[in-house]
Amino acid sequence: MTKKYDPSFGDPIDPDKNSDLDPKGFDLAAWISGVQPVRRRVTVYGRGDLQAEIDELSRAEALARGADRKRLEERLVELTAELQDSGVVFEIEGRTSTAVTTVAKALRDGGVPDEDIDLGLLAAQIVAPQVTLEQLRDLRAKREADVLRLASVAADANSRPVALDPRFLPAASD
Repeated sequence: MTKKYDPSFGDPIDPDKNSDLDPKGFDLAAWISGVQPVRRRVTVYGRGDLQAEIDELSRAEALARGADRKRLEERLVELTAELQDSGVVFEIEGRTSTAVTTVAKALRDGGVPDEDIDLGLLAAQIVAPQVTLEQLRDLRAKREADVLRLASVAADANSRPVALDPRFLPAASD
């Protein structure tokens, strides 16, 4: 659900315009009660085996001319579509350091080996699709780089604040 920018919270681009905000009319407690954890998304592609052929054909396509180039482009479109179709979008929700510590303790207390604690923490942060520690262990055995990428996105969700992109803010009405 996309929410429109609420000008009653002030101007994020030009804080000097915020001088007309009424601090007595702003309910910080109500605002805090509506704060949601950061969520980030990342796509992981299952058909990594296609990347070698895509890379090779891309190099050849850059040098080809005429019908050869057209044939290579058509094959690249097919392969890219196949790779894209193999993708799964993971949605990862940020956690506080306290929550991370609590989950890590529960995992240790539950007998999860130390080398898998990070996977258990990651599984707890992935909200869609639901994933288990065992599934992440299997993915790591096949493509560790993708698990590291998921963990990097989780770290961002935990520590990087939300930022508005000024290019997409509605125009100010002066």
